[in-house]
Amino acid sequence: MKFYILKRCWWMFWADGMVVWPFVFFRQRSPSGWLIRHEFQHCYQVRERGIWGFYTRYLKLLITHGYRKHPDEVEAYRKQYEPLTPQERHWYNNRKVEL
Repeated sequence: MKFYILKRCWWMFWADGMVVWPFVFFRQRSPSGWLIRHEFQHCYQVRERGIWGFYTRYLKLLITHGYRKHPDEVEAYRKQYEPLTPQERHWYNNRKVEL
């Protein structure tokens, strides 16, 4: 599964980062390491649940739990301060996540 990283997404005025398969969008040209790690965690979730499974579950839980208590967001926030692995740095530098 591949995701392509796009930076400087000026139209994203509501979020600093977002994963919409097959893209990982970042509002800034140089996002922080924790934001990169947060969004990569969502890439891992998409891989684990499948594209359709992830997004249907995400929307359902967003409606029932809200954003801050959403289980996928809670997991991503918990893991976002873990350092990027060498593989994740490679993905970011080459603008392509390959899972």
